[in-house]
Amino acid sequence: PWIDVITGEIHQAQIFVGALGASQFTFVEATATQGLPDWIQSHVRMWEYFGGVSEIVVPDNLKSGVTKAHRYDPDINANYQHMSEHYGFAIVPARIYEAKDKAKVENAVGCIERQILAAIRHKTFTSIAEINAAIKPRLAVFNQQAFQKMKTSRQILFNEIDKPALKKLPKEKYQ
Repeated sequence: PWIDVITGEIHQAQIFVGALGASQFTFVEATATQGLPDWIQSHVRMWEYFGGVSEIVVPDNLKSGVTKAHRYDPDINANYQHMSEHYGFAIVPARIYEAKDKAKVENAVGCIERQILAAIRHKTFTSIAEINAAIKPRLAVFNQQAFQKMKTSRQILFNEIDKPALKKLPKEKYQ
């Protein structure tokens, strides 16, 4: 939660999580809503954080991305589709009730809840920017720490596997 210092109103931040497939390198940020503008801008910031664009994105069936879920022919939000064309990635939405379609990010969400969000849950924030400032250093630590069962980290795997496979960012940000 965060408190608007002018009105005193308490708002609930929404957490956007993106993870790359091979390395599980993770991006996290707080947004005000799950609406289309926040959804699109979170993707833009995620690609900038990764330093490139993956070939495929497997989003959840959030209305901002998928207007009508369907196993074989989902309807993608027109703005989300335009963004995918601008950045050159394919959208393959996860099937409804099939968490295994996005297992890497589902795992990342659990880890983020335990290792980042739990650590900042007792702090009082007055803006989304403050929340993101608290998340940023913890995310760097999270991506650099070694996996429990492997002697490597998300950062190392990202540098070795995912980063070379990412496509270049377009010269212009999507607007």
